Amino acid sequence: MSLPLEGEKLIELFEYIIKGLAYWHWKVILPPESCLAKASYFTSAGAEWFERLISYTAKHRVNVNLGNGVFIYEGAQSAECSELTVWRMSLYGAEISGGHTTYAERCANAYGITAPKRMPAASEFLRLLGA
Repeated sequence: MSLPLEGEKLIELFEYIIKGLAYWHWKVILPPESCLAKASYFTSAGAEWFERLISYTAKHRVNVNLGNGVFIYEGAQSAECSELTVWRMSLYGAEISGGHTTYAERCANAYGITAPKRMPAASEFLRLLGA
């Protein structure tokens, strides 16, 4: 079954979610003037990069399944910088694609990252996320 949706709105929702999850799990406040929170869907190559980030040694790690698969997420917080968090999320197990007119790889997970803007890698994160 296919449903049309506004991908930008879904990504925006995931960006709010990762900010909320960082606070819920680790009491990290991410003010927009000093921190970024970005999310997106990626092809397998981009997803592989995020999977490596999630698997690095972390200060804290969470793996949660809410509502028997309605919302599944995994997150990791950096040991060096509490504002640096990385996330993988799935909502209803839905797969996203480019639609019937555009060839695109189907993606089941959204990935997100939070980081302080002062961090040199923050601009690279923004570039990778197309922001």
